[in-house]
Amino acid sequence: MLDQEKIWTFQEINQDDVDELADSLDINPVIVRILANRGLKTPQEIEEFLDFSLEDLHEPFLMKDMELAFNRVEQAIKNQEKIFIYGDYDADGITSTSLLIKVLKDLGADVDYYIPNRLKEGYGLNQEAVKSLADKGAALIITVDCGISAVAEVALANQLGIDVIITDHHTVPALTPEAIAILNPKQEDCRYPFKKLAGVGVTFKLVHALLARLKNLTDLNHLMEYISIVAVGTIADIVPLIGENRIIVYYGLKRINAFVGRGDFNLGILKSKVGYKDKDITAGGIGYYLAPCINATGRLGQAYLGVQIFTETDIVVADDLASHLREMNADRQEITTQILAQAEEYIAQKIDLKQEKVLVIPLAEGHPGVIGNAASKIQEKYYRPVILLTYAEDGRVLGSARSIRNFHLYEAFKYCEECFEGFGGHKEAAGCSLQAENIPQLRRMINEYADQVLTEEDLIDKLKVEQVISMEEVSKDLVYQLAKLEPYGCANPRPKFALKGLAVDNFYLFGKEESHIKINFAQGGRSVEAIGWRMAELRKKLQTENEDISLAFTMDINDFGGEETVSLTIKDIKFPELSFVDQLFAKSKEILEDDFYRGIGDSDSFYTKVVGVTFEGRQEIIKREVNKGDLLSLQREPDNKYDSNAIKVLTKSKEQIGFLKAELAKHLAPYLDNGIKYKAIVSDITGGEDGRSLGVNLFIEKDTDYFDKKEDAELRLYRAKLATKSEAEILEEIRKSLIGDYSFRPKQAEALDSLFKGNNTLAIFGTGRGKSAVFQSFSAFQAIKSNLMTIIIYPLRALVNDQYSSLQDKLAPLGLRVYKGNGSLTIKEREELNQALNSNQVDVLLTTPEFIEYNLDRFKTIKDRIGFFVVDESHHIGLASNQFRPTYKRIPKLLAELENPLVLAVTATANDQVAKEIVNSLEIDNLIIDPHVRTNLKLIDNRNAVDKDAYIDDIIAKGEKVIIYVNSREKSIELATKLREINPFLAQQIVFYNAGLTNQERVLVEEKFRDGEIKVVISTSAFGEGIDIPDIRHIILYHLNFNRTEFNQQSGRAGRDGKESYIHLLYGQQDARINEFILDIMAPDREVLAQLYIVLNKLQTKDREVFATNQELADEINQKIKKAVQASTVSAGLGILEELKLLTRIQEGGRIIQLHPRPEVKLDLSSSIRYNEGIEDKQAFVEFKRFALQESPEKLLNLINQPIYPKRFIKLKGEKNVEFSR
Repeated sequence: MLDQEKIWTFQEINQDDVDELADSLDINPVIVRILANRGLKTPQEIEEFLDFSLEDLHEPFLMKDMELAFNRVEQAIKNQEKIFIYGDYDADGITSTSLLIKVLKDLGADVDYYIPNRLKEGYGLNQEAVKSLADKGAALIITVDCGISAVAEVALANQLGIDVIITDHHTVPALTPEAIAILNPKQEDCRYPFKKLAGVGVTFKLVHALLARLKNLTDLNHLMEYISIVAVGTIADIVPLIGENRIIVYYGLKRINAFVGRGDFNLGILKSKVGYKDKDITAGGIGYYLAPCINATGRLGQAYLGVQIFTETDIVVADDLASHLREMNADRQEITTQILAQAEEYIAQKIDLKQEKVLVIPLAEGHPGVIGNAASKIQEKYYRPVILLTYAEDGRVLGSARSIRNFHLYEAFKYCEECFEGFGGHKEAAGCSLQAENIPQLRRMINEYADQVLTEEDLIDKLKVEQVISMEEVSKDLVYQLAKLEPYGCANPRPKFALKGLAVDNFYLFGKEESHIKINFAQGGRSVEAIGWRMAELRKKLQTENEDISLAFTMDINDFGGEETVSLTIKDIKFPELSFVDQLFAKSKEILEDDFYRGIGDSDSFYTKVVGVTFEGRQEIIKREVNKGDLLSLQREPDNKYDSNAIKVLTKSKEQIGFLKAELAKHLAPYLDNGIKYKAIVSDITGGEDGRSLGVNLFIEKDTDYFDKKEDAELRLYRAKLATKSEAEILEEIRKSLIGDYSFRPKQAEALDSLFKGNNTLAIFGTGRGKSAVFQSFSAFQAIKSNLMTIIIYPLRALVNDQYSSLQDKLAPLGLRVYKGNGSLTIKEREELNQALNSNQVDVLLTTPEFIEYNLDRFKTIKDRIGFFVVDESHHIGLASNQFRPTYKRIPKLLAELENPLVLAVTATANDQVAKEIVNSLEIDNLIIDPHVRTNLKLIDNRNAVDKDAYIDDIIAKGEKVIIYVNSREKSIELATKLREINPFLAQQIVFYNAGLTNQERVLVEEKFRDGEIKVVISTSAFGEGIDIPDIRHIILYHLNFNRTEFNQQSGRAGRDGKESYIHLLYGQQDARINEFILDIMAPDREVLAQLYIVLNKLQTKDREVFATNQELADEINQKIKKAVQASTVSAGLGILEELKLLTRIQEGGRIIQLHPRPEVKLDLSSSIRYNEGIEDKQAFVEFKRFALQESPEKLLNLINQPIYPKRFIKLKGEKNVEFSR
């Protein structure tokens, strides 16, 4: 499993020196490079590493105190004194004990052994054990793999008349026990040449000494019958496999793999039980499969069973013991799995990985003997220091810790010393005991220490790679030569190589649960097979990223089917770092999916239903524990074999009642994985009657209280400080926030001055001349200085939605709160708006006249706060009729009801008649006209273009900034993809932009387009208001717009820097038909709405619930009427019916619809804002269509590049001075 990004490290070696050594020794340079990486850089060092024998074992009497130890053991044997071997409970200690018992018995000694219970006595000599051995007549205790720090225990033994010989390999403390002899090559005054023996290796040297003198054995081959168990203990203790350890393991493996039957120490039996009956076992096989069976006995408090298997003479009993050890290891694995599940749950719920470098994890229950093993696995997965804590029988808390590079656990524990009752260990591993109430303090202090010593880079694992090789060097010959480096282990790991620039031919999953992956890589006409064990998650990436891949791997020979081939084992894989643009295109398929849940993570709340409530006794749990209003918890289950995105729903007592729906979990899981918290509140419990299953509906809300309150407090403070400044200073801050380094144009300043004087104002500015900046600036000023609210009216809900995000982004840094109001609001948005209005938290409201009229009574209650009323596209007042935008006609009445707040009317088109109507209706006091003509704009009329794509290709080849407007997400992605394929050299400069992008992605596109990294944007109308980029040279209208305002705004984005720029019209009659179809979908008529309501009533359950999807509802309607009703039409229709209070959507998307009782009176569709706004959208398109398709290019350009203003109302005194005579 690839749990985390790794840093690949390569040692710097002079290749010339490598080549010279390879030539002199006649060895493959790859092998020489590996040995050089391991510090072997002379011919002698390399020859000693590659060519060795038993004769290279050192003379045992070179070890300090060996003579003393031999003499005392010889005396005990001769005098038949009682000898006890005192061992450790791990594999090193168990093999040491077994080896010495066998040899001493063969030498005729009266010998027995004692291994302390790990769970009750802990590590090493203890005084109770010493007393017990004294009672049993012990005259000599020989410790193996322990005892070097047992000063008090040895002193007690001496008092009791027992001599002690210590054999150990651990670090020697300053004060050592008063023993007869201490055999430990790490003693400062010990002249034994090799210092890195395992405990069993030190025992082996004592055995060697005893046999050499007592049996007169001079032929070292006689040691072969003992070397197999020494090899097992050496591998298990993970000591460096260099020097004598390499010799021991090499000959030990050779001996083990030559066994036929039981073998020495019954190792042949145990080898067969762990899957190596008919094949050779490697050092890795012993480390991964055989040694854990031995260690399991000690971890579970029964280490004596390990000694029994190695010393048993009855083959049947030995076979039974071996089977039992294998089963014990399986039990240990199961316990470990349970501990890991607890730990993962704790990490997910309680630990912020961004804040805590050390994982301190208290377990509800965990076997003390197994937590060390589990800690190692968690450390490997997260690459963090880990402390697992569990409760002992006496109520104390016992801990086992594992560390990472650059974090010394023992030093860290010393820093936290006050938290512990006791602790011990070394750099990589440690143990401790403490009281439960000290756990929070330990967690705080050890992370405090970690913050001082660990950097962020320290938390990234490093993978040592020998070298990058070529595909030609991957060969059977190289694998055979690598075998000379075996056995592999600590300090001599299996070499890892790297290949770069690989392409993927194919891949597939395999294994019982398809958890492994096999990939065929290709390069330069050659291919090789690579296996990733437990790396099935690579499949997702390989589907989209399959070129220029780097692979870190080990090599072996695969002889499956009788044919030998080279097989690679994947250690890590690095995909090329995708550019931001490539990342967008990689997710384009996801953006196009008709997936209701996309973007759900950005929502503050939503409704859903728990699934899987009928399985595994969950109905009883729901009946017993779940009530409406209960707070439930969500928990990720990444190891779920059916769905790695699975999210469990748990009760307060952590009982599972089901899952979130898979489609929802797919989008929500990444948010949970990154620490976002959610509250899950039971909104309803359904069913239960007539034998029906219980169901649970949830209201899920993002837990953002802390962050929201903190951010809100900071903004309130900033706004409060801003309000204390002078009017000029406030306006200057607002200007910087809205238009940056630019100054207000003269006409903008004039309009603002008019408003500051309290004049109702009509501003007629051409497209792109900054009328929005005027009302945005004054809105912000009113809110900051006087805490007054602004209402901004737009003719269409689409315009409200387009303007909302950009205005929110602009005003939020000033501490202003912007909301929108129209018929397309979600339930949550409506609730939020109502709450904000009730608490006077709305500073700016973007809305339609229909919404204000529909909610007029609501707004009348806050009329004292409404200080500014903006009518955008105000020319509609002069053009409105009973059939066309009638609510614009009624705006004066709305203003009167709101007690006539200050008014600003803005437009780019108002002739004499229209201007007169606006002036009279809104009681305008002052008229500001900016008659500037944007002469730099040129219109290229290519309407009804036959080959639009070829035309565009010629434009983008110029290398200038281009926006191409299309009418759907699908087309934005399709066209962008095609243009990249045609122009691969421009691929990084072409991108799509639509509502499927996240807010962060949109901002990045805008920034890169502004900076010139991106030159071509293919966009829907989402690339709209607020994106003021001055040097756009080409605007291409690929499809027909839906209304005149959209046409103006999109076209007007060209050439705002005054340089020559072009507007290209490519749309045609066919686009008009597409738009009409889209509008029909988004604004269902009476017939469709009536049939939808009939179908809903037909499909409802006894609880008045409908579970059909939007598409299923559309299919039902299509059987009744001739129109082609789409799923999106149903979605819009449900919104209208909900607004009419005929239903509630518990989960938007049509899955759960709760019907309300039928109203007693006939409802009027015109009372639905959404319905009325849909009619307005259609009428706006009818009016615009004729104009856009039939008018001359000159008139179309005039609409864009200059305002239409009244001549009768003004006297022209030059462009900058226009007087208004009413």
